[in-house]
Amino acid sequence: LNQLVEAFIPKTDTPGAGEMGIDKFVMVMVNDCTPDNQRSTFMTQLSLVDAFAKERYSKLFTNLSAKEKTETLGLISVNEAPEWKTFFGTLKRYTVQGYQTSEYVMYKNGFQFAPGFYNGCVDLVES
Repeated sequence: LNQLVEAFIPKTDTPGAGEMGIDKFVMVMVNDCTPDNQRSTFMTQLSLVDAFAKERYSKLFTNLSAKEKTETLGLISVNEAPEWKTFFGTLKRYTVQGYQTSEYVMYKNGFQFAPGFYNGCVDLVES
């Protein structure tokens, strides 16, 4: 799962999703916030990702190059099977959500909520 989220959001000049541990967020969301039928589909398809990659490249997903991992995700995303659509949609949604709400994006990257900070207790100077 770590390799999958890293393929979605790879490391560039910012940390990648795998490096930031977004896979743990994805698993919490799948276990706690996903209906039972979608959770079981997700877990089944997650176990089949290596078989999917092996069919195309004769290698496990973890042994693929970054380009091959991206291509594999692309093939999964356009797969017509409803199980793969559910898996891909869930994985993508939770990966992006986890990354966008991560400590790095929300605080360390200089992001500031609009309209900015509110300083309620300030001394007023009469002129």
